[in-house]
Amino acid sequence: MAYGRVASPLKDRLDWLIVGINSGAYGGTVSTRSEAFFNDFVAATGAPIQSTRAGRRCPALSGDLLELFHRGHLTRVRQTAAAGSRDNGVPTWFYAYRITTAGKQAAEAVDGKGGAPLEWNGAVVLDGPAKS
Repeated sequence: MAYGRVASPLKDRLDWLIVGINSGAYGGTVSTRSEAFFNDFVAATGAPIQSTRAGRRCPALSGDLLELFHRGHLTRVRQTAAAGSRDNGVPTWFYAYRITTAGKQAAEAVDGKGGAPLEWNGAVVLDGPAKS
């Protein structure tokens, strides 16, 4: 199943994710359901999104978080969705990701090399979630 071309190379997306998560700008855990995190990733990478009955999805973000989990840079725990969000085919659970010591070291290595652009596609994305 093709989801469309992702504008940014995998290495750049993974670098952005690991530095962004390590920054703490999105709190202690992140998920594909974290609105600011989701929006910033899409803006930064140009990754396509899908609109479904259950809401917006970004297969690139889900896949990239899974890749970082497999590399040992993130841990994940299964979270139960709020009761009100279970309507209309919304999944009853999701994964929340937290950075590991290896992930922190990887983020520091990327930061030290000047990698992981903080601005892609004209969007500055690591200033943290929007304040209301």
